[in-house]
Amino acid sequence: MLRGQPIPFVRQITDRPVSVTASAHSTALRQSVETSSRSLQAPRVLFYSHDSFGLGHIRRTLSLCETLRARYEQASLLVLTGSSSISSLPMPTGVDWVKLPCVTKVGNGAYRSRFLPLAFDAMRNLRRGIIYSTTQAYRPSLVFVDNVPLGLEGELRSTLEWLRGRAPEARIVLTLRDVIDEPERVMASWRESGTTEAVERLFDDIVVFGSPDIFDIVSEYRWPQTLAAKCHYAGYIRREPRGHVSDTRAQWSRGADRLILVTVGGGGDGGPLVEHYLAGLEAAGSAGIGASVHTLVVCGPEMSITTRDRIRTLHAHRGDVTFVDFSSDLVTLMAAADVVVSMGGYNTICEVLSLGKPAVVMPRRHPRLEQWIRCTRMAARGLLRVVHPDHNPATALIREVRAALAAPAIDFASVNLGGLTTLEQLLPHLLTARRFNEVSCQCQP
Repeated sequence: MLRGQPIPFVRQITDRPVSVTASAHSTALRQSVETSSRSLQAPRVLFYSHDSFGLGHIRRTLSLCETLRARYEQASLLVLTGSSSISSLPMPTGVDWVKLPCVTKVGNGAYRSRFLPLAFDAMRNLRRGIIYSTTQAYRPSLVFVDNVPLGLEGELRSTLEWLRGRAPEARIVLTLRDVIDEPERVMASWRESGTTEAVERLFDDIVVFGSPDIFDIVSEYRWPQTLAAKCHYAGYIRREPRGHVSDTRAQWSRGADRLILVTVGGGGDGGPLVEHYLAGLEAAGSAGIGASVHTLVVCGPEMSITTRDRIRTLHAHRGDVTFVDFSSDLVTLMAAADVVVSMGGYNTICEVLSLGKPAVVMPRRHPRLEQWIRCTRMAARGLLRVVHPDHNPATALIREVRAALAAPAIDFASVNLGGLTTLEQLLPHLLTARRFNEVSCQCQP
């Protein structure tokens, strides 16, 4: 937490719009003028990443931090995150974070406390209080909200209302990956929860890190013109290896000619993919995938110890498979591999596209279809190979890996990977304080 700032009692924080008196309105406008010139030179930027599951949200958020820091060296960058892996990830220079207590997903839209002995309502109130008091103390000029407009179970709403009422000069930006979920489910959820109206009223811009050529969020989710006008398609996020690719390949190929990387991101639900792949390898017998092929399996920091130990024990006899629990530089491992076997998470697919790697993907289909939609759309364009998780996946994974090893190189030139470049170009706009008439309209008592 930020020092010197008391945490307000959770019961004082509500989701009602903040009422602003005429005096407060005048003060807010004066602060807006004072802040606008400062925000371009040394902006205060706040990032919210709810992070109930996996590494995707926080890794994407840190990429945005790195881009902003490269453009504005004096920027102050603060991340609000629930990721349990935040301290293990490479941290861009000058980024600080406030850790929210961990929650975990137990179903579509259902969560529980991961570690603390609290009922979920108490956990949500605790997180909401930390978010609210941190934002009040920090007073950002620019706010990025990742993927969930009102936060996990609405925990961000009171903070957004406060920003609109008491810090009206701040710009609030919603960042989305290419696909949220199947259209009917998203439209129903946003309608029932009031999210569409909230985004129209509380957010200034929407940046989509995807391409309408693959999934057009505006048309697929039938956004009204008021939302469509806020939307910027940035493209997918390009990833580059940080380490020495040749040295990494030599280290992990164990003398084999070909290297297969099996990665499941955070690993929380990655056990089935690893087990299917290894079962397929066992069933292939001595032929395996082919002559002189080694497999590196990265289990991920969130794979349960029970699952990890079971997999290692069952396949400990294999000299052509190596297991590691976690890698802080997965992109370099991908660059060193001949084929990547993975789930269909956003970050993993961006890495595959960036590196031009053949990929065999078994996307998650439950509780959301986000991965399945993304990967089947890309498979239709010949960018990767998809294995259905319910259609004999063990056999299918090995078959597709063999095919990927034998196939000619894939042309990835048609994919827009300019997400971070586009963001950098948008930053002067995003860091411009909201116009006087915008502030005036939203701050009337």
